[in-house]
Amino acid sequence: MRLAALIIVMSVGSQLLGEGIVPSGNIRSRCRQRFAGHYMSLYDQAHGGQKKYQDLQRKMKQIKQEVHRLQQKLLVISEQIYSRPLDADLQMQRDSVTYAMLRFEQAQRQMKHTSQLIRKNIREAHRQIAMLNLKMQGIFILTKILEDHGGWGYKIVYAKKCGVYDGTCPLSAQDAQKLLGLHSVDFELPRACRLYAHYLQEDTKYFYGRTYR
Repeated sequence: MRLAALIIVMSVGSQLLGEGIVPSGNIRSRCRQRFAGHYMSLYDQAHGGQKKYQDLQRKMKQIKQEVHRLQQKLLVISEQIYSRPLDADLQMQRDSVTYAMLRFEQAQRQMKHTSQLIRKNIREAHRQIAMLNLKMQGIFILTKILEDHGGWGYKIVYAKKCGVYDGTCPLSAQDAQKLLGLHSVDFELPRACRLYAHYLQEDTKYFYGRTYR
């Protein structure tokens, strides 16, 4: 009976695909890929941003030390000019050091501004990740890749497994609402996910009866 039901489901699905009523292609797989891509970009923004922030802090520390060194050098030159006010060479040294110090101070201000933006983006990425982790429960799960070759180290998969064919993976009404609920002002739900939620549902005119995942 299960085989006969599966054949009917596949036949109906194929007919609807041919008529253009249901979008063609593996929308379940495309939905997961689009969502995983967005999640990974947030992960990179949070963790990659942290590395950028730390690198920037080290550079800012080096510049601060250089500015301090130039300030001390300028103080020495100024004292020498006080005793030799007509020494053109000393005046050129003073101007050169002053110009270098001003450039470093400008770089400091720019780096400080960039550092603040990076920290803001990191906090925002963590906020969105936490929200997605909460909302994707029952739909997607984050699993660690056992053999990581220097990549992300994780993958996002569906919480519920399915068979070979899309027709065997309709969503329950509750899961379809959960999937649609991933949409927010921060994340536009991919078209493949919207199609999956609307067209591949259990107990609809497209796929009726409870199928097995």
